[in-house]
Amino acid sequence: MVVCTGDALAISAELFLSIAIIMIVARLVGFVFRYFKQPTVLGEVLAGILLGPSALGQIPGDIPGAFFPLDVRLFLSVSAQLGLIIFMFVVGLEVDVPGLLRSSRTALTIGGMSVVLPFCVGTFALGPFLYPKYKVTTCTSSKVCTDVSENAFCIFLGISMSVTAFPVLARIITDFKIIRLPVGVLVMGSAALTDAVAWVLLTICLAVKQASSGSYGSVVSMIFACIGYYLALSFVLHPVLRLLVVRQFHQKGSVGPSTMAFVLINLLISSW
Repeated sequence: MVVCTGDALAISAELFLSIAIIMIVARLVGFVFRYFKQPTVLGEVLAGILLGPSALGQIPGDIPGAFFPLDVRLFLSVSAQLGLIIFMFVVGLEVDVPGLLRSSRTALTIGGMSVVLPFCVGTFALGPFLYPKYKVTTCTSSKVCTDVSENAFCIFLGISMSVTAFPVLARIITDFKIIRLPVGVLVMGSAALTDAVAWVLLTICLAVKQASSGSYGSVVSMIFACIGYYLALSFVLHPVLRLLVVRQFHQKGSVGPSTMAFVLINLLISSW
């Protein structure tokens, strides 16, 4: 558990200043990328790298510590996650679902191929080659160390190579204003499928790792939790939300604050 011992008002001030610094650097680097006809989000990702230990942290004097004190880093992470959640929710509202359903077969083909090839390369080619050099050692509190299973290592490497940075891709499509065009719908559908497959593969990877240590309980509970969540989302929450939204929209021409609050509550619960 991370405990912040500073004054709440001082931490709030440092947090706001840190966010302002991040926004200024991100926008400046983003403008440079836009000048060269590149997606702004790539510049913002680079800005994050520049402000972190990989670039700014290499300069003597602990400059990242001065810009982003330890007391505010936890809150920065929470703020970033909340912003990402809301952004992906808004992107989901913009997606042309009927168009996505019409191009589902093409999206399935593209998404499948974008997963299969890099996953096979990572799992069956790079994994066995890199495992002897980069294998991770798991140590318990009693300092008893064991090597991670080679199968789990190879599968995880394959997943890492095949997964799509879905939020970054969504931001690129949004910036270029093609999210409602057929190509944007197709790309979003393919990326969503890729992410779904990646999470399934990650569950398999965890199962392989747990099997090597003789423990299956956490994997089984995770699988049942995912199935239960999907069933509740599809057959309980979706019909209720559809009924509320459609009824209010027909009656008032807009969605009321109570319904919007209900949607946001379920959004936060789903993020948990």
